[in-house]
Amino acid sequence: EDDGTVDESRDEPLECSELRAAEVFVGEENRKEYFAVRNRFFSLLLRCDAGAVVSLVLRDGERELVAYGTKRKTTFSNTARPELALNVLQVVRERPHSMSAWHLHEVSAERSLIHTGQTSCVEEGPLKVVLRTEHVIDQTTIRQDLTVYRDLPRIDVTVSVDWRESCGNAGGVASLKVAVTPDLPGA
Repeated sequence: EDDGTVDESRDEPLECSELRAAEVFVGEENRKEYFAVRNRFFSLLLRCDAGAVVSLVLRDGERELVAYGTKRKTTFSNTARPELALNVLQVVRERPHSMSAWHLHEVSAERSLIHTGQTSCVEEGPLKVVLRTEHVIDQTTIRQDLTVYRDLPRIDVTVSVDWRESCGNAGGVASLKVAVTPDLPGA
């Protein structure tokens, strides 16, 4: 039933801005850069050198869905662990075996692609924002587009990969995975 009231949140604009961290922590070589995107459903913070979503806050109740992506206001030291964020690309090397193409067995190495990317805003309009992160590791190129919409409570992720990683008995079999570590208490 329409009571004649207008939902003003529908007219809220989609916001995108580039940010620099205000402080450099001991052991860090430089300030981190981020993109902040906000629509009427959530606000997110994307780390530019990784393409990782280090903060995702639902606006209905201000619930944070990433546990350790950024430093918490309540902690004295830097407790940020970007490898535990959302949308973290990882190269996993598995020990070779006869069923490597079908089964993942013993992992010999896992590398989170935290400092290997560069992010730019490739589209910013009234209805959607597209942030593109490109990683180059060895001879492999990974391009990932993250799309946020003004009027939809979702994030679309599109990945294209030119996979050139070698494999064999010495280095194992390499594969690419996306790690998502949400903070869902009680789930």
